[in-house]
Amino acid sequence: MNFNNITKALSYLVLLVILQSLTTSASNCKGCTPLDELNFDKVIKRFDATLVKFDTAYAYGDKHEEFGKVAKDLAEIENILTAEVGIKDYGEKENSALGEKYGVKKADFPALFVFHNNKQTGNIEHHKFTDEDDFKADTIKTFIRQKTGIYLPLPGCMEEFDSLAVRLLTAENAGEKGKVMSEAEKAFLTIPSESTNKVKADIYIKIMRRTVKEGNEFAENEMKRVKKVIKEGKIADAKKESMEKRINVLRSFIQHDSVKDEL
Repeated sequence: MNFNNITKALSYLVLLVILQSLTTSASNCKGCTPLDELNFDKVIKRFDATLVKFDTAYAYGDKHEEFGKVAKDLAEIENILTAEVGIKDYGEKENSALGEKYGVKKADFPALFVFHNNKQTGNIEHHKFTDEDDFKADTIKTFIRQKTGIYLPLPGCMEEFDSLAVRLLTAENAGEKGKVMSEAEKAFLTIPSESTNKVKADIYIKIMRRTVKEGNEFAENEMKRVKKVIKEGKIADAKKESMEKRINVLRSFIQHDSVKDEL
């Protein structure tokens, strides 16, 4: 490790220690860092990505619990910060101006954003999480990955095959799709048959084949079908877990470029 890398690592360590002390004293979400109007810009520019929840000052409920799961999973990833902005609508109305800056209203709580330090432009970009009907930890992590390019592993997923899935979706003709399929099948063959990754990769291969045959809309239609089966609740826990992992894989085959981010 060269001097610059050591300096950067120490800088991250010091900052995380400071933020951890703030989190312990001021946040009701383990692994979350409280941000306010004074430290917001200063902190988010230090990280490649910052997941921020704008919410009532003392948040609770199912969505808050799902956010807490994400915070726990991201705690050991040094270039991503999970943070909260607690907004009060009484007294001095703390952080209300910060919420207004990003178009957040009380009716929106909890409002989730990812702030991304775009190294190419040098700008801090932000994107709002809009899938309120699926406010789940794995969905949120997929959102972070899609908007920042930072790979976050999800149960049932494999980074190499997630990359191939994206390439398949963006392939412009049958020849390019065929090339991606060939790479995927070769990668599949290199995985030992006794490896648990063999089963994971097999799911990717099957979805890729259906995508080539039926079009890019296959994954979204299949996800709706699987979610419906899970919602009906007439399946064993082991089967439910398997289907949830399949949903995670299907997310890698769904393009989100057409979704308009709310600024």
